[in-house]
Amino acid sequence: MNIMVIVNYNDSDNTIKLINQVSGYNCIDKIIIVDNCSTDNSINNFSKINNKKVDIVVSDYNGGYAYGNNFGIHYAEKRYKIKNIIISNSDISVKETSIIKIIEFLACNKNIGIATGVIRNSNNDISGNLGWKLPRYRDMLINNFYTSYKISRLINKSIYYNTEEILNVDYAKVEAVSGCFFIVRYEAIRNVGYFDEKTFLFMEENILGKKMMAAGYGIYVVTGAQVYHLHVSKKGTSKSRVILQNAYLDSCSYYMKRYLKVPEIGAKIFSALYFLGRYEWMFASKISALLLKK
Repeated sequence: MNIMVIVNYNDSDNTIKLINQVSGYNCIDKIIIVDNCSTDNSINNFSKINNKKVDIVVSDYNGGYAYGNNFGIHYAEKRYKIKNIIISNSDISVKETSIIKIIEFLACNKNIGIATGVIRNSNNDISGNLGWKLPRYRDMLINNFYTSYKISRLINKSIYYNTEEILNVDYAKVEAVSGCFFIVRYEAIRNVGYFDEKTFLFMEENILGKKMMAAGYGIYVVTGAQVYHLHVSKKGTSKSRVILQNAYLDSCSYYMKRYLKVPEIGAKIFSALYFLGRYEWMFASKISALLLKK
């Protein structure tokens, strides 16, 4: 069975829109909505869904992206015979033909663990993070600063692949893909120990990429498949932005220490430079905006 897992947190409107779009797809056998302990009216809204293809479950607590997806996967494996798992954000739009192309690619290549399509936004522009190389410690330091990040891209030393090179082939091998939408072979994610739940909302793609590559599984972008990430979300408060910032630093620290074997002092240096880099990014963004107006 092909199982779709959608983790919802205070976003039932977008989740229901996605359900309405994909529930009629023959390539999807079951859709599991994992409500990650929403604080709004999500559960009440989901109770109105009358579709035998849809299962609605509530996680034990809001453990973030990795925990929520694992919760859905573990729920499914106790009840269904799973072949592939479609991991999707709520604010996604995707045609059945694109899902079929990705599933068929996985079916023909048993050594591939994860595949996705070309991620686009609502304006049909291709996402900047179409696929990337797993970041080393120095890459993470470089990406803290606007100037060093831009230079690394100019001299082709960035972790991001050249978009045109990816689009020039039918199937592009990468080391990590966006967590907004991808399809993972169930056997593969089970063999690597599922998502690492020590992160809340960041670095999950890199960690999963590390685990997949270590186990000998490939990760690919199927360029004939199109996926639209609409980036529809509620505007966060200053308090929520601080929470996300702290979650990002915690996840980066964990990734560096657990998967890159960076010592504690290295993680502290990264955190210090992150705060400096934020001011440089804000300053550079304002300068760029002023230059564009001229």
